[in-house]
Amino acid sequence: MEVSLYRVAPPRGAAANISGGPGVMTAVGFAALLRRHLDSRDAVEHIRVSAAGCGFGVAVFTSEHSQARSDDTARRLIHRALASEPDLRLWRIV
Repeated sequence: MEVSLYRVAPPRGAAANISGGPGVMTAVGFAALLRRHLDSRDAVEHIRVSAAGCGFGVAVFTSEHSQARSDDTARRLIHRALASEPDLRLWRIV
């Protein structure tokens, strides 16, 4: 098993409220968003998300056989999820 660690955040200077409340993305909500975008070819075993500054820390555990493949799988998953959510489309892996 490999783990790929990333941080996602809005563009520098953009307001981001991830503390909770109606219409606000939380760590639990972002983890659920990632799970909804899993592809049948993704070798993802587990996903953990935590609040990190104005964004999220993301740990994607995969059953890939190399760190490079695990990182690629995690990046593709994060990009698919961010692209699908209008309020997160400008967010990036930082």
